[in-house]
Amino acid sequence: MRTLVLVGVGSLTLACGAAPYPSPPPPLVAVIVTEGTPTISCQNTTCTVSGVMLNTGPACAAHVSGNTHVIQVAGFPFIAGVNWIGPALLRPNERVPYTVSGVDVSGRTVGPIETSFGSTPIVCP
Repeated sequence: MRTLVLVGVGSLTLACGAAPYPSPPPPLVAVIVTEGTPTISCQNTTCTVSGVMLNTGPACAAHVSGNTHVIQVAGFPFIAGVNWIGPALLRPNERVPYTVSGVDVSGRTVGPIETSFGSTPIVCP
């Protein structure tokens, strides 16, 4: 009986001293932002917006897309919005210029430009 208890304690000590399970890897994150201030040029009622996107996250961004809104005056509803497809892959700290054409502002005064980005974070190949 006493031997059985020692074997049980010995097994318990081995189990407690065993290497822990490895931690799961951190989630993949790609954070795409507009670097600097985009520019806009207009002819009649149609404008073109140009800017630079930057991936500030630690993961690569695949299937990058964007939505650019042209605002009339800060705080007011947007005049026009255009969805667009960007590069297939954007690496961490990589900068890529983008141009959005055909933004119809219908002759209104153009104010701020806002662009939001979407992507799928992946391990860089």
